Amino acid sequence: TPTALLEIKKGAGNVKDKNVLLKLSNEWAAQGQNEPSIMFSNGDNNPKNNSFWTIGARVSGDNKLKTPQTFKISYKGPTDPQEKEFFSIDSYQGRVKIGNVPTGFDGYKLYVEQGILTEKVKVAVKGSADWFDHVFEKQYPLMPLPQLEQYIQQNKHLPDIPTANEVVRDGVDLGKMNALLLKKVEELTLYVIQLKKELDETKSKLQKQ
Repeated sequence: TPTALLEIKKGAGNVKDKNVLLKLSNEWAAQGQNEPSIMFSNGDNNPKNNSFWTIGARVSGDNKLKTPQTFKISYKGPTDPQEKEFFSIDSYQGRVKIGNVPTGFDGYKLYVEQGILTEKVKVAVKGSADWFDHVFEKQYPLMPLPQLEQYIQQNKHLPDIPTANEVVRDGVDLGKMNALLLKKVEELTLYVIQLKKELDETKSKLQKQ
């Protein structure tokens, strides 16, 4: 006996998901969730050995928990206590989630568990103000070295660079951090040029003595 609107089995059996190869269903929950889905199963005649992929969409959310409508892909293996959601897109913010990762951080569209392996990353910069070529302008207020030394002794990090606690709490913005590191390299270049001039002046004075 079919247990869904469309159910394809490789053999008989009324036990839930026994011998099921493909199932099209629409499950309703008391809280208001409505989730039509397609299940692709290995069709094992022992439900304990079942493994399956599910592609579905929560087309109405939970009225109590205020869960968003969601398109999702999930998997359940024979030893898994419940389905594991591998991929989802929510209807509130269009957030894409890969793996089991919290999405409670505003300002982002892609949330990935563990990590991303890619051959190339390109970070867009909105405008020239987000880069630091102005460090080489004559009016740039380069911090005097004694003041910089005092700042480092007091704060244990360079000016403008986030602390370890801030990085742990907020993460690292790749574009912003690369720009800040460039700024520090440019400032360091100015310090080297400044010290070289002072050294040359000292050598010149010594030679005249």
